[in-house]
Amino acid sequence: MLVSCLVVLPLISMAQILSKLHVQMKYYLFTYFTNNTTAGQQICYAVSDNGLDFTPLNDGRPVISSDTISVSGGVRDPHLLRAHDGWFYQVATDMDMSKGKWTCRGFVMMRQNPGY
Repeated sequence: MLVSCLVVLPLISMAQILSKLHVQMKYYLFTYFTNNTTAGQQICYAVSDNGLDFTPLNDGRPVISSDTISVSGGVRDPHLLRAHDGWFYQVATDMDMSKGKWTCRGFVMMRQNPGY
């Protein structure tokens, strides 16, 4: 038996809250992987205050181990997105290039609350 439920709540997006508080973003976050080895296909972050000069975070080491979020053991081509609802999303290809060019297993998708 399939049961579905709809809960209706008054919704206000984080973007609306931020605009009311006049909060402005002050830094740029860049996400990257370092090379085509299994060890290099992990998510790394760098930060910038001008969008041109970036400083690696976590001493340039991955911020999360790819084998904990992927099937292949590697993630590539990470992208950060900020949605209209104020949430930040990250998507990456679940693929380990060292195991072959066509080993894509899908996509890894993550979401972060902008309050953190």
